[in-house]
Amino acid sequence: MGKKFMAYLLFLIPLLGIGKEEMQTEVFEIPKDFLALPKFEEDKNEGIEISIAQIAGASTRDILLVFKNTSKENQRILRPLDGSTRNAYYPHYDIHLVSTSSMEPVERIGGCMPYGLWADRKWPEEYLIEIAPNKSKTVKLRLPYEFKDSESYALFFQYRMSEEILREEKALRDTKLNWYRYPQNIWTGTVTAKPTILNGKP
Repeated sequence: MGKKFMAYLLFLIPLLGIGKEEMQTEVFEIPKDFLALPKFEEDKNEGIEISIAQIAGASTRDILLVFKNTSKENQRILRPLDGSTRNAYYPHYDIHLVSTSSMEPVERIGGCMPYGLWADRKWPEEYLIEIAPNKSKTVKLRLPYEFKDSESYALFFQYRMSEEILREEKALRDTKLNWYRYPQNIWTGTVTAKPTILNGKP
């Protein structure tokens, strides 16, 4: 079990209404599947922080990812590609959702085979997001899950951009099966958001 996930678990305990005394008893046990769920990499490379925000009045499926530049230089990240939320193409928008009542992972909504580049967006101009030092930019994301009314969930998220993939000339493709490479001057690394509790609203 990684140290990072243990930190996540300690973060969730007060939100789930579990006191220290209950933790010390043998009555309350968290399923092993729940403990192993976020198979995240260790954070690496500084300069970017991420937080999760809900949109007032919107469905629980729609969230905002807030990317903050903590460095002294401009940083460039990428919007999600077709397949980013399934870790099929970089950047990985790695998402895990857990029901806080059952402490079991929630099944994702099925989807078609991802192509990488969306048909209606120009690469790479319409994917790039440039963030000035000490400033933040948001990315609206629709979560690939169905939410039950009045149910609460724990959302885990990690953004990953591989440095190695930048060297590949045929790294991703569009709907017409044309190959492209990634822009070279983008932020690479791994950054994890703190877990967030979401209340179900279809």
